Amino acid sequence: MSCLLFVFPGAFIFFSRNPDLFDENDFLKALSNMVVISLAFWVTAFWLTSFLPFKLTQLYWGFNFIFALLFIFRLKQSGFPRIFFFNKENGVLFILFSLVAATRLIPFFNRITGSVGDMTQHNAMTKIILLSNGFTNSYEPVMPFNHFGEYPLGFHTLSALISLTSSMPFYRATMLLSAIPHILL
Repeated sequence: MSCLLFVFPGAFIFFSRNPDLFDENDFLKALSNMVVISLAFWVTAFWLTSFLPFKLTQLYWGFNFIFALLFIFRLKQSGFPRIFFFNKENGVLFILFSLVAATRLIPFFNRITGSVGDMTQHNAMTKIILLSNGFTNSYEPVMPFNHFGEYPLGFHTLSALISLTSSMPFYRATMLLSAIPHILL
C-alpha cells in the first residue's frame, strides 16, 4: 500500500478552487501537484516522530485512514470534481510522459541498487530510519556516530516508507526514488 504515499493528502487538491493547484482541463498538472503535496507532507510528518510517541508506520496508516475518511466524506458532500483528462492535449502529454517515464526507469529495472558512494550513503540512512521506524538520535547500529539529522532526510524518509509499507527492500526503494526525479527533468 505504498501507493498511498503518492495520493494522500494531495488528492484533496481535486476539490480546490485554486487554478494553480487544480485546473479541470489539465489533469497532468493536477496529478503532479497531488504527488508533490503528498510527498512533501510525508517528509514533514517524519519529523513528528521526534516529538510524538508514534512510529513512522503508525503515523502513515493513521493519517491515511483519516485522509481516506475525509476524502470519502468530501466526495459524498460535493461529488467527484469534473476532470477533462480525455481530451487530445492531455492524451498526447500522457503518452509522452509515459514514454519518458519508461526510459528513465530502465536503471531501476536493470540494477539492484546504485553502486556509487552517494547511493551507499542514501541506503545507509534509509536503513537507519527503517531500524528505528522513525526519527533517531544516532546513526547506530549502522555507523558509530551518536548524532543524526544534519543531512536532509526527505529522500530517505520516502524510501523507508516505501519499504515499510510494501515488500520492496530498502535498497530497491532507494533506487526507485533516485530514478523518479529523472522523469521530471
